[in-house]
This record gives sequence, structure tokens and C-alpha cells, in this order.
Amino acid sequence: MKITDVISGNIPHLGMTDNVSEEDDYSKEGKEVDLRLRAAGYKKLGGGQEAGVYAKDQGSVIKIIMPDPQDKKNVNNDFFNAEKTFLTFYNFVKQNKGNRFLPKFIPIQGKDYARFKIGDRIFLQISMEQLYPSKQNSLEDAIIWAYSEFAARKVPWAQVQNQMADPKTFEYYGDDPGEYYFRARRTTSKYAKAWQTSIMPDKTKLKYYQSLYQTIAALYAYGLGKNLGWDLHGGNVMRRNNGTSVIIDPFYGFINDKLNEARYIFHN
Repeated sequence: MKITDVISGNIPHLGMTDNVSEEDDYSKEGKEVDLRLRAAGYKKLGGGQEAGVYAKDQGSVIKIIMPDPQDKKNVNNDFFNAEKTFLTFYNFVKQNKGNRFLPKFIPIQGKDYARFKIGDRIFLQISMEQLYPSKQNSLEDAIIWAYSEFAARKVPWAQVQNQMADPKTFEYYGDDPGEYYFRARRTTSKYAKAWQTSIMPDKTKLKYYQSLYQTIAALYAYGLGKNLGWDLHGGNVMRRNNGTSVIIDPFYGFINDKLNEARYIFHN
């Protein structure tokens, strides 16, 4: 599909129906995007409150940024916020071309992304490599969580590599705050032991995880300088077929042009 197909309306208009799941964008325009892409042979791989991801050709996906508008008087306020957040990350990726932990954008007609409009609402279409979900509660997931916290505290790598071997580092790892204490009792030692036994003695693995941390720390500093909030966790890191972790969505946006300060709970 050409990146202008949705923009120009070349995909057949099917009209509005109710045959779209509730996890899709709730607006009629968002449903129209979904229907047009499905009509063009795209399969929806996933989505959330801010975006939907579709695939047709092996190896690439189309990501549509379509935040559900909260400001009913200006339906595009949330879009401009989401677009600005994406473009900040996009510019970082372009400035760090070749970094294996950052996604590859795939130009279509010379464009990695383009705006299009349905009704009064503006959307952003992005073309990029196809990635795969990381396993929740895996060692990799726990490392990403810890790295995100360390980066937000600006902890140098020399300290990070040692603290990753400390069971206390993972005491509050988990998705549900109500489960933190109980999960910590079961898994605190597991992740620290895995770091001690399978990563620290292996120079190749340790170098890999050092480079990953340095990328995350650089991203945090870049986003902070651009007035963005920090939202890196396992759900915002995917993987390639070769197992490489790829960061896809580390920031959240501006509110009244002030930084959204995240609250970090971390025990030394």
C-alpha cells in the first residue's frame, strides 16, 4: 500500500459499521481508518489508546497514530501532542542511525510518515519494520524495567552493572502495584541470579546490555531536554527475530507545555 492511499481515499469507502472491537479507537473516524485498512488487506496486529498497528507485507507494518480526542472543542489537540512526541523520538532515531536498539523506518514513496485527514480529525501514518512482543516477566522484561528506573536516576553504568546483581533491585518489579510485594518474594533472587550467572561472566552479553543501557540513558536525557515525560517499560520494547530488543515508544507527551514528571519507586 502506498503511504498516500489512506490520505487520498484510494481505499474503498465502506461506510461506518459497528463491526469493530471496542479496543479500537472509539471515534467514527478511527473506525473508518480501521475499516479502510482491513478492506485493503491489512490485518490489525494490536493497538491502544494512542495508535493502531497493521500489517500486510511480511517484514513491515503501518502504524496509525490516532489518540482518542479528550478536547471536544478542538479534536486535534491530542493528535498534535502525540505527533510531537513521536517526532521527537523519530529525530533521535535518525540522529543515532545504526543503533541496533532503535527501530528501522521503511520509506514508502520516500516518506517514513505522513499526515492524512478524515472528517475534521488528523491522523499520522508511519511505516516501519515489523517487530514482535517481548515476553512479560522474562529476564529481558525485568532488565528493561530496571534500566528505565536507573536511567531516570542518571545512574552510571559502573554502578548499574553491579546493582543488577542485587536482589533488591527487582523488589518492585511488576505490572500491578498490589502484587509488587508478593511477586518480589518469588522473583527477586531469580533475576539477580540470572544477571550474576549468565550475563556478568559473558563479555559479549555484558557489552550488549551495556550498549542497551547507554541507549536508554541517552533517550531519557534527550526526552528530558525536549520537555517529554518518560514512559519506558517492557510493553514499549519489542524484539526482532534475532532476539535484539528494540525501543519503540519511550516518551509520553506534553501537558500545558510542562514536563509530565513520572514518579519512580526504587530501592537501593
